Amino acid sequence: MSQVRNERNHFTNHGRKRSRSSQRHKRPPNVKVNHSNMKDKISIRLCSVCEQVPQPKYKCPKCRATYCNIACCRQHKENGCATTSAVTVATEATANSKYVREASKLAPEKLVARKRSSQGNGNAEDREEGWIITSEMKTRLQTNDWLRKELRDAGLRQLLVQIYEAPNVVSKKKRHGFNAQTEQEQVLEKIKEENPQFKSFLDKLSLVAGVLEYPGPAAVNELLSRDLNEIREHLTLVPDKTRASTNAITDRIDDSTDDGEDSTTSGVDDSSSAASTSADSDSE
Repeated sequence: MSQVRNERNHFTNHGRKRSRSSQRHKRPPNVKVNHSNMKDKISIRLCSVCEQVPQPKYKCPKCRATYCNIACCRQHKENGCATTSAVTVATEATANSKYVREASKLAPEKLVARKRSSQGNGNAEDREEGWIITSEMKTRLQTNDWLRKELRDAGLRQLLVQIYEAPNVVSKKKRHGFNAQTEQEQVLEKIKEENPQFKSFLDKLSLVAGVLEYPGPAAVNELLSRDLNEIREHLTLVPDKTRASTNAITDRIDDSTDDGEDSTTSGVDDSSSAASTSADSDSE
């Protein structure tokens, strides 16, 4: 097939301009396309209720299911969409929870989940050493039978999801104020106030991790089976060894600095007194 240049400097085939698609995608000469089977490969969306009308025009605002008319819309609402069934499952799962009394207020994990702000981990380097979870704490938590049993409670898991998914940033209104708590800390404090059982869980969790200690001879497993409201006032923070060693090193540096300043001051005083003595002898 001969190619001819036209006035606009385009290659043409017998006077017809070659399309860009034919230039980019060239089929081998022995390959044929069966256009009769192309329609079978195209998936046609049907109404999710009657499954008869193709390409329905309407969608459910909650679960995005498609339907074709008002009758199918009503039928879809009566059957319950995906979000309604998820809330029902979450309510049934948390009905026997000892941490949540009103399970209907809790949304399922899939509905609560959202992307955490990228600013949440921005202050990770500024945290004090004593408040970082160590590998020893993680080992204690992972191997504790009491914690493994408590986490089977669906209501407790939902509370933990709500706290975890809250943004770990300070709101703009409180950024320059005295109450500079993050939204995650506010959610945690609110749940602790409304749920004494969850507050007791956090205290026991601190005992397991080794953050809190009881001065008496009772072991940790024995304290986990007791009501912490009776002994909460006796719980104390475990002294942090790394922080204590850091403070000791700082004190030593301060002491050595003070000693150096004292010696420098005494040297200056001695030199000034010697200079005054020599001046008096010269005058005589």
